[in-house]
Amino acid sequence: MYKLYYNKTFNEDDLEQKFPKRVEEDLARFPKCRKNIEKLFCGELFPPCFPEETSPMLKTLCRSVCNDIAKDCPGFFR
Repeated sequence: MYKLYYNKTFNEDDLEQKFPKRVEEDLARFPKCRKNIEKLFCGELFPPCFPEETSPMLKTLCRSVCNDIAKDCPGFFR
């Protein structure tokens, strides 16, 4: 997935710090839900990817995150 989104090989010493352009476009369209969309994108494709996720185990999103996006930004999932 990393190669698909960033067009480069995953390398722990040189990780991309920004979201891909197409994700940034979605984030800009839904500012109210930005943080939850970041969690959705990052958590589903590249877990763990937030500083507070220090465990080596992969994290999954709570259903409540998706429910909040659907409630606050209904156009996102369309």
